[in-house]
Amino acid sequence: MKTYYIETYGCVANKVDSDIIRGALESAGYIQTESPENADVVLINTCAVKTKTEEHMISRIKSLKRYGNLIVLGCLVDANPERIRKLGIEYMFGPKRYKELGKLLGVSIPEEKAGVVKRRDSTTTTSVYIEEGCLSACTFCATKFARGRTVSYSPDRIIKEIEEAVKGGAVEVRLTGQDTGTYGVDRGMSLVELISKILDRVEGEYRIRIGMMSPEHAIRLIDEGYLDLFKDERLYRFFHLPVQSGNNRILRLMGRKYTVEEFKELVNKIRASYPDALIETDVIVGFPTETWDEFMDTVNLIRELEIDVVNISRFSPRVGTAAASFKGQIPSNEKKKRSKVITEVHEEVSLRRYMRYLGKTVDVVVTERTEKGSYRARLNNYKLVIIEEGVREGEFTKVNIKEVTPRYLVGEPL
Repeated sequence: MKTYYIETYGCVANKVDSDIIRGALESAGYIQTESPENADVVLINTCAVKTKTEEHMISRIKSLKRYGNLIVLGCLVDANPERIRKLGIEYMFGPKRYKELGKLLGVSIPEEKAGVVKRRDSTTTTSVYIEEGCLSACTFCATKFARGRTVSYSPDRIIKEIEEAVKGGAVEVRLTGQDTGTYGVDRGMSLVELISKILDRVEGEYRIRIGMMSPEHAIRLIDEGYLDLFKDERLYRFFHLPVQSGNNRILRLMGRKYTVEEFKELVNKIRASYPDALIETDVIVGFPTETWDEFMDTVNLIRELEIDVVNISRFSPRVGTAAASFKGQIPSNEKKKRSKVITEVHEEVSLRRYMRYLGKTVDVVVTERTEKGSYRARLNNYKLVIIEEGVREGEFTKVNIKEVTPRYLVGEPL
């Protein structure tokens, strides 16, 4: 039998792509190996979100190339193909060309990524593609080159995949895409309709986490009844809304399609309905021409809205993007300084939000076991609880919160 080795980097979408590829290979008789030395096929699924990430990808490609039969996959293939070609790589396929990868390897990889056979390492958690691509034109983003405009997958295939996962023991289903808020724009339906169908048709005890959506689509969806869906306890009260900046001038330079005031109103509406909702956001510090005062607008926004989770990136110019050629690039040391400031503020805010749970008894679902042997569990708003022992994967149970950190809670079974 043939063997394969695969490394995966980047977002949940890349991880799902790799699961699909692994499922196709193993359905055709391939066996996965833990190292590339003796593999018949070596694959690397790349990310291109930052310049630093790209450098790491190039380094790994060089390292893996010596084993031969290397195939490069993922977003870097479309974001900077020339750099990969210069390394002498013969075979490379971006996310839109995995069907061609299947033909090369003699396996079947369908174009629609919902409802297909995946190789799942966990029986208790699963990620399901609902759409690929986005409708935005952000001046800093290279991922758009690889993923393109929104393509929404069939609701029936999505539901079938979720049904099979839940029957197989999944208690957490992560609906993923580049911008879940755009689901259905190409099908004449909306994310609200899809979620309603899932909740109506998929029986069992499970939780759904809805992935990232750009704020302008969340604003629209709220008007379509999106918040009402979260009355169902099967939906985590989790909202990933990347604001990127707390300053309107910078948002316009970024090509974002909402204002700071609209973002504030969005978060306030969510918290008015669900005070315990977890709000996650992404911010970019050191965008070209960003002044210190404009940066502080972002810091103050996080503090004012008490954002639970903040993913911080230092701006890095990506090849082919408009922002790469903007004048007024911020020096690296200044970006590092700003990153440190915003990290400290976020940890203060996050700790304050988490302290509300100290000493309380809460309901959790135990989603997975860590490499260290402890367990990860989630509250109904997706806040992370670490449990050392006394529980099992897939269990719905109660724990007492005995310790709090800025990033997670520590629970003890009753």
